[in-house]
Amino acid sequence: MDREHTIMKYRILIADASEENRSILSAMLGEQYEISAAENGTEAAGLLKGDGGGIDLMLLNLMLPEMGGLEVLEWMNRQNLIGTVPAVMIGKAYDPVCMEKAFELGAADYICMPFHAAIVRRRVANTITLYAGQKKPAHIAENRKLSDGPDPYIRDCRPGAEKDTREEHKRIAELMRALKKVFDIVRLVDVAESYQIKPSDNGMDIITLHHCYAIWNRGQRCENCVSVKAYVKRSQMVKIEFCDTDIYLVIARYVEIGGTGYVLEMISRVNDRLLLGAYGINELIDKIISHNKELYIDSLTGAFNRRYYEDQLKGLTRLEAVAMIDIDNFKQINDTCGHFAGDRGLAEIVETIHTCILRVRDVLIRFGGDEFLLVFSEISAQEFEEVLERIRAAVSECSLEGCPQIRLSVSIGGVHSVYPAVKAIRLADELMYRAKATKNTVLTFYGNG
Repeated sequence: MDREHTIMKYRILIADASEENRSILSAMLGEQYEISAAENGTEAAGLLKGDGGGIDLMLLNLMLPEMGGLEVLEWMNRQNLIGTVPAVMIGKAYDPVCMEKAFELGAADYICMPFHAAIVRRRVANTITLYAGQKKPAHIAENRKLSDGPDPYIRDCRPGAEKDTREEHKRIAELMRALKKVFDIVRLVDVAESYQIKPSDNGMDIITLHHCYAIWNRGQRCENCVSVKAYVKRSQMVKIEFCDTDIYLVIARYVEIGGTGYVLEMISRVNDRLLLGAYGINELIDKIISHNKELYIDSLTGAFNRRYYEDQLKGLTRLEAVAMIDIDNFKQINDTCGHFAGDRGLAEIVETIHTCILRVRDVLIRFGGDEFLLVFSEISAQEFEEVLERIRAAVSECSLEGCPQIRLSVSIGGVHSVYPAVKAIRLADELMYRAKATKNTVLTFYGNG
């Protein structure tokens, strides 16, 4: 093949004693990167000898035999490799002591198990982008024509684009420093991953080690997330938020840095007692909670409604998996037993589905009539398939009071690792109708992410 049209992939070294971990990470990254593997620290060090062995990034587990992850970092410092090969650490949990030590030794980032595919890909891409700005790997084709299109491994390869992106980062960082003189909290949020971002003057977005919703003492993304609304509408939105008994005004504004969309949040604590006096703090908090629930909850079934999808999910690029669920022969239920029985059937099925999805971050949406959208932000392919089969089996065991002749069932189309979200939902809808037509009840499709 003509060298002028050859693009070599960046090389990633996965240093992990677990064959399962190496396989999972390889599956997540192998489509986009060239993968090498090491089972222990000594083997990893051997692959990095010299100028880094052509490795562009290493995923390094803290717990390695022969040489532990921290020992490998110490060795890399002695060999002057820290600035050449970025090391993204892997740990079982956010261990502040180990993390601090790893960062002191020059680690570029830290990833926790179990692995979330979108987060792994994003952090790897961010780290490679940062280091690609400092050096161009020798094995990447240098004489590539601009007419060949954008380099899939560098965000923007146009002349001067890298410098422009760094200038955008710098301007945002300066703006945030100025805004902090006016607001109590100013931060940049990646709404697709629900992570807080720290823009730096050197042109790199640094993902902080906690979710953006942690500031509100919550364990999952807010149901009525103003930043997602701002992101979806590409505009500025305002919301009253609370944390314990404190009330805050949140201004969320959509911004772009290097072609990537973020939301700039400007937050102020409300101390004006005249503003709060009409209700009282506790009553106002209760009204906010009630408003958020009424805004996005379907009154008949208790599932989220279509408005929730439009405001909170439609604009997101990555949802790990989605499923479209349709009740079979629903018209027959209404015609035979009446609409009241049909409503009971809808509520019964939603309650059954909820018993099959035990994680609070899994979202069930009444998409329209007797059709439901099930959204998973983080789930393995195997678990996804198991959940869908569990739902199918559980619904088939349901009965409709007063209509013993009616057997409830659903047809399901499931899609895993297909992006963006709107594409995944469209494909899931097609699979669901195919499942209904062929009486397969559950059809699934797996992309490569």
